[in-house]
Amino acid sequence: SMVIQNEVIGISSWNFYPLNITNSTWETVVTVECDNCGENVSPGGYKYMSSYPILTMKYGAPPGMTWKDGAYEYDIRSYSTTGDETISLTKDSSKYREGLWFVGVHSSYSASEDITYTLSIDRNTCPNGCSGRGTKCNIDVNDTRTCECEKGYFKDDCSAEAKPLAYDTPMIDVIEDSYYEYFQLPTISAKQASRNIDIKLRASYTGYDCPSHWSSCHPSLLVKKGGGTEYPEMESYTFKQELLQENGTDEILICSSQLADGVWRGAIYNPRKWIPINYTVEVIKDSHCLNNCSGRG
Repeated sequence: SMVIQNEVIGISSWNFYPLNITNSTWETVVTVECDNCGENVSPGGYKYMSSYPILTMKYGAPPGMTWKDGAYEYDIRSYSTTGDETISLTKDSSKYREGLWFVGVHSSYSASEDITYTLSIDRNTCPNGCSGRGTKCNIDVNDTRTCECEKGYFKDDCSAEAKPLAYDTPMIDVIEDSYYEYFQLPTISAKQASRNIDIKLRASYTGYDCPSHWSSCHPSLLVKKGGGTEYPEMESYTFKQELLQENGTDEILICSSQLADGVWRGAIYNPRKWIPINYTVEVIKDSHCLNNCSGRG
């Protein structure tokens, strides 16, 4: 890896770094750690429009930020809500090309002072170096690479961890700079599952609101059966419920017999990852009588 410390960039300025990508380079990860970026945000909470620098890469020439000849003047760019920006290029990406690339660090037009940062460039043989949580790197015939993860971690780069969720104990957390936060549903015994018990998974959020007809704008609550390499995504889930209103509560009803039949993982999905959201998730066991005790209970 290569680390360049104490780099300085002026307001509305660029710093460029040439980078040679060869056939032996499977993944390149570039990170900027900002030393003095402020917390001021623009209206609507878009931090990437404030003092945080923007990290870009372009093949063959230094990148820019304008639209030119039907495309932006970069091939890859970061969208982060924190001072740490990361972008990556993998060999199985449609944007991958061998040869000379340029990394560009652009200071925001809204910055009020020069920015000091550290630039890191890492070259990995497996996705994200398996996040330091891998036991093995698997390579298929197409040179696609995935990690075998230590227990408790998942995704191709072992970057995800499902936080344990307990019955009747709300989990309150924040999604700061990602699309997903994961949790694992509690188990239920076969004896309890044979009784008349409903399992209700409830979620709410704050951070931004959307018009009700903007379905792709709302966060979602997702659930999927399976542990190990199985986890919920917007493209793969067992149950899904959109969170249709800020400060509102939505729920998914799960049969207790389903929870008794293996591991279940859940997730909160934030489609607008550049805007942080606070969320609350709670799972409740709701016992009830058959036929409401026929009114005699």
